[in-house]
Amino acid sequence: MNKSIVIFFLADLLTVDAGAQAINQTVNNGVISMSITPGVHGGAISSLKFGNVETVDSFDQGRLIQTSIFFDAGQETGVYVPCANATLPQWLNPQEGGDVCGNPSPTWGGDAGAIESGEVNVATTPLDWSAAGVRPAGFQIFGNHKIGPLPYMNSKYVARLLYTYKSTTQSINPLHYLHWNTPNLVPYAPAMVFRASVLNRLYGLSMDGMEWVDVTDSVSTHGDNASYYRFKAMAWATPDTINDTSGWGVAVYGGWTLSQTCAGPVVMELTSQNGQCPNYSASSRILNTASDGHGISALNLLDQTLPVIPVAGSETLMPHIVVGNLDTIRSIVNGLYSQGY
Repeated sequence: MNKSIVIFFLADLLTVDAGAQAINQTVNNGVISMSITPGVHGGAISSLKFGNVETVDSFDQGRLIQTSIFFDAGQETGVYVPCANATLPQWLNPQEGGDVCGNPSPTWGGDAGAIESGEVNVATTPLDWSAAGVRPAGFQIFGNHKIGPLPYMNSKYVARLLYTYKSTTQSINPLHYLHWNTPNLVPYAPAMVFRASVLNRLYGLSMDGMEWVDVTDSVSTHGDNASYYRFKAMAWATPDTINDTSGWGVAVYGGWTLSQTCAGPVVMELTSQNGQCPNYSASSRILNTASDGHGISALNLLDQTLPVIPVAGSETLMPHIVVGNLDTIRSIVNGLYSQGY
C-alpha cells in the first residue's frame, strides 16, 4: 500500500466536522456509479452500478458493501440492548450499514469530494449488527472512496476504497479468534453482497495472476456458512461469463492480504488450498427477501492484520473494486500488485 497516499487521505478524513450530518452522494465516471445513502444505509456503499446495471443487494443493513469488524463484548461498550429476538453473543460486530432491526448507523461529516474528484466521503459511528441502538463506545469508521481513474491506475474500471478505524475513548481489540477455538476471519474489508440475478458465477485468480478458476460449484449455499479461499483476487460474474472475454463481473482485491497468516487452522473449500490462510470467503443463497426477489451472492475480503487500536489511534485498510470482463479485471489487479497495492 502506498503510504504517502494513505497519510494524505487519513489526515483529511480525521479532521471531518463531527457536528455535520453526512449527505447522499453519488459519483459516476461513465463506467462505474457508486452511491452512499446515509439516512437509509448508514455509511455503507448502497449502490454499485456497472453500465447502469445495479449489482448490490440492499434489502437490509447486513448486506450492501461495507466494512465489518468483530471484537470482544463487555469492555468496549456499556449497556447492550438486544433487539427483536436477538441473542446476546460473546462479541460485538459494528458495521457501517446498521443493525439487524433496520436502524442505520449514525453518520456525521463526510461531504462529497471536489467536483470531478470521483470521491464519496462518510464518517460513521457504527451500530452493532445484533442489537438496536448499541454503539461500541469510541469506535468510528471513516470511508473515503474514489472511482477511477486513480493517480496510480488510469482506468475507469477500478475504484479505491479507504477504510480508517479510529478509537477515541478506549483500546479496540479486533477478535481474530472465536471463543470455541475457531479463527475469526475478520474484519471484512469489505463485505460485498450482490444480486444473484445479476452475478452468480464465482471466479478466483491464481496467486501468480495468470489464470482464472471457476469455483462456482464449490461455494456454500447453506445459510450463513461461508466457503474459504486463497486467491490473488475473486469476482462474482454474470452467467454468460464462460471465458476471459465474455460477460463481466465485480472483483475485490487487497494486496496486503496475500501474505497474511491466520491465528489457527481453517477448513478451506478447495483441497488444493489446505493448510493455507484464506483471504476471501464467499456464499450464495436463494432468498425471497433479496432486493431482486431471487437471491444473494456474497464475497468478503478477509483481513487478519488489523492490530489493537489504542486510544486516539487509528488504522487504515485500502482494498480495490475492479469491474469488467475477467481479462480486464486480471490486467488491472496485476497492475495494482506491480505498484505495491
